[in-house]
Amino acid sequence: MNHATESDACPWREEFLAGLNSAVYFDVSSRDELTLTGRDRHAFLHGFCTNEIKNLPVGNSCEAFATNIKGKVLAHVFVFAETGRLILDSVPGANEVLVPHLDRYLITEDVQLLPTTQQRRLFFLTGPEVLRMLGRITPTAETLAPGTSRAISMDNQTVHARRVDWMKEQGILLSTEIRGAEGIVQCLQSAGAIPGSPPAWHALRIRARFPLFGTDFTEETLAQEVDRTADAISFRKGCYLGQEPIARIDALGHVNRLLRSVELRNPDPAMGDFTGAEIVSTPDGQKEIGTVTSFAWLPEEAKPRGVGLAMLRREFSATGQTVYLRLPSGYREANVF
Repeated sequence: MNHATESDACPWREEFLAGLNSAVYFDVSSRDELTLTGRDRHAFLHGFCTNEIKNLPVGNSCEAFATNIKGKVLAHVFVFAETGRLILDSVPGANEVLVPHLDRYLITEDVQLLPTTQQRRLFFLTGPEVLRMLGRITPTAETLAPGTSRAISMDNQTVHARRVDWMKEQGILLSTEIRGAEGIVQCLQSAGAIPGSPPAWHALRIRARFPLFGTDFTEETLAQEVDRTADAISFRKGCYLGQEPIARIDALGHVNRLLRSVELRNPDPAMGDFTGAEIVSTPDGQKEIGTVTSFAWLPEEAKPRGVGLAMLRREFSATGQTVYLRLPSGYREANVF
């Protein structure tokens, strides 16, 4: 008799489903953090990213790109305005580019650039029950709105809670001092959240089309190609580095590529990982139209889904468009969504 279960086939299935049905937390301390202090910090950063920073009030946040003069992405950041400082959150390794890029333009401004990744532990809590669970620990957390942040008390210590719904469910970043991290973990588990692993993190982010710089797009990608324009680019703000080509693209109406989600028809998890697969427009494979940048098998309750992020030519990027993945075994049909 075969006693294998779905959990045996996918050991992180429970974590993935918790992100859809309850709450799961991930240790994301490897994400880079850059802290800006000094009285000119808002005005200075405003000139080097795509979103409104100058008037960002304490307790609020925004998503933005740092771009070069050609409007191509140097970093994808989440900016949190806190008392006396701006916190920039990004992927691991981002500070290696971001710090020298900003530093070269610092002349007389009162701004200090402080890499603070190693000075804190960072956890990401996601799922539809996140606010209710945190409310069991500290009632003030239950009313945290998207795009806001505040200091809360957990395990008799101050924790910075930042609402970011990255997975299209309630999501909160919790930043704590290193020495207090284990107490925070115990609080989360006592409230009902379960720990998540890297495979579950990537499956949830791919499902939600949450891209990573260096994985799904690079320094050769135009800001609008990432397709987060509504969240990360302001067309009402003043001048910033890269504004001219970004405004020109907006006036012309489109870029030539867009980051999209694709889902396999007739999925079979035994076929493995399709990251890097070429995407073509017809089953004869004559016209290449894109590449799979990230891929995951999603162990959903009804049936597994094969979903990827892909950079596609714009004319093949509409929802419902049929495309084909070119594999060593042949062509696999997929839908854009």
